[in-house]
Amino acid sequence: MDADGRLLKILCLHGYRQNADLFREKTGAFRKVLKKFSRLIYVSAPNTVPPLNSADGKDSESVDKRGWWFSAEDNSYRPDEPTECCKGYKESLDVIVKTFQEE
Repeated sequence: MDADGRLLKILCLHGYRQNADLFREKTGAFRKVLKKFSRLIYVSAPNTVPPLNSADGKDSESVDKRGWWFSAEDNSYRPDEPTECCKGYKESLDVIVKTFQEE
């Protein structure tokens, strides 16, 4: 809390193949500890991550998975491979800027 008694706002950004709702669920205990002092603001990335296919060729995921940017033009993210690609990065920055303006 600040000197005026307002709650501290904390921006929470999820990881790859998550979204704001999934991340919020995963941080339940953390939210409980901080709820007297802060307000956690969860934001979903604007980029939809392509589903992973199972061995039988069917979509193995039904949850809305998001990513902040892609490291390859095929909308994939490979953290272990050097790249000049940052597809979707500008859109993600726009979402974060908009969140700061609204909050």
